[in-house]
Amino acid sequence: MGDSSGAQLSTDLVIIGAGGAGLVAAAAALEAGLTNIIVLEKAATPGGNTAQSAGMFAIDSPAQKRKGIRVPEDQIFGEKMAYANWRVDPALTRHCIRESGRMVEWFEGKGMRFDNVIEFLREGQAPKVFHSFSLGPDGFIGRRIVDTLTGECHRRGVEILCDTSALALNRDGQGRTAAVTVRSAKQDSTIQTRAVILATGGFGANSELLEKYFPGHGNVFTKGYAQMTGDGLTMAERIGAAIDDNMVLLVTGPHHYPWSHALTLLVRRPELLLVNKEGERYCDETIFLDYHTEAGNALSRQPDMICYGLLDSAIKERIETSGQIVSGMEREAGGSGAWVQDLSKELEAGAARGTVFTGTGWDEVATQMEAAPAVLGETVKRYNEYCDSGRDGEFFKEGGFLLPLRKPPFYAVLGVQGFDTTLGGIKIDHRMEVIDQDGRPIPGLYATGDCASQWEHRDYNLRHPGSAMTFAFCSGYIAGQEAAAYIGRTAAD
Repeated sequence: MGDSSGAQLSTDLVIIGAGGAGLVAAAAALEAGLTNIIVLEKAATPGGNTAQSAGMFAIDSPAQKRKGIRVPEDQIFGEKMAYANWRVDPALTRHCIRESGRMVEWFEGKGMRFDNVIEFLREGQAPKVFHSFSLGPDGFIGRRIVDTLTGECHRRGVEILCDTSALALNRDGQGRTAAVTVRSAKQDSTIQTRAVILATGGFGANSELLEKYFPGHGNVFTKGYAQMTGDGLTMAERIGAAIDDNMVLLVTGPHHYPWSHALTLLVRRPELLLVNKEGERYCDETIFLDYHTEAGNALSRQPDMICYGLLDSAIKERIETSGQIVSGMEREAGGSGAWVQDLSKELEAGAARGTVFTGTGWDEVATQMEAAPAVLGETVKRYNEYCDSGRDGEFFKEGGFLLPLRKPPFYAVLGVQGFDTTLGGIKIDHRMEVIDQDGRPIPGLYATGDCASQWEHRDYNLRHPGSAMTFAFCSGYIAGQEAAAYIGRTAAD
């Protein structure tokens, strides 16, 4: 494209975004018989947030069948709709749940075998619907999926233009999606097209949009990539798309630790005592075992959205020696508690970095935290009394995790609020067609993955982990098929 200065290109389908949703959409359109496809990617390489995704949600998958796991469709549909208070599209929800197992089968047909199927909360408390496969220590199956789909697209003639941003969508006199204005390193160009699929991801790197839709979170730490600036949402809105306020900020704080993954897992352990920056306890510390997002919601209400996980040497030794796995995230990170092997080393590194405070007394720790020693001291004293009695009189934490903090040295491990991505924005129907402000589909325009609404509501449900990745794949597949059918119907126009 950069070699044709000022040229107007022409194609049947433009897909904006070469992450999981966009690449699946391209592959699905190829399966439907479409051949003239251009995929735009503003980053230097394909991938998007999918590249750092660890697994996907599915039911009735080949992997579950091999393991004898049965999770009824009606159960999952009922859970999902109830969790969302029916504020999501039931037809789209049913469709994606039903397609999820077929997506696993589709990927396995491309050489990927999903050999891990687990629940993501405490064992036995949620359905086994999280699918992944063994890839080594990082556990990011998304990169393998992206590379596989990218290779397939290249082999079958799909043009993937990286370092190329979409600037604007254009409609013709009949209101149909007709062109995309794009910018590469060398020039601005226009691509004439019959249909466009938006697969641009969320807006986690756009502090203005974050502050608009999630006040107070404009500068919160994010795991997402810098290219996630909400381009699809803003382009769609400019040509009349309805923007649905049913959006999700996938907060899971204390989040993936910017400094140490082992200490992430530590501050999420239920044996610890969680306090805010003032030294005051603010939640039942087992909340992360069952509801990751709710743990993030609790942290969002604390000063500066930071916390400290408090433990003593006895709790540290217990975690290191017990081998107890308490969450799906721990099972995902090494399978059998391997992360604890690095715990002492990581605590020392954190102390040197200034993200872990340690001392022989809680007054010493409080001073390093810049909390009032009397406040922290009273918090620990009251908590120890709950532990001694076996009953948490404050937040009713399970007795099995009530362990007193009395054996020095003591530790306070910093935890920060953060999020993986934003979900939602562009209003769609169950065919992934973008809906305008009058409630009608915009002809030839589709939205998929994190930039599209109607699949998640407000809080991400960790009973169904990997749902964002699955929606990217399912919505991308549906959009690719639907766009190909639309192009076929309008080819004679």
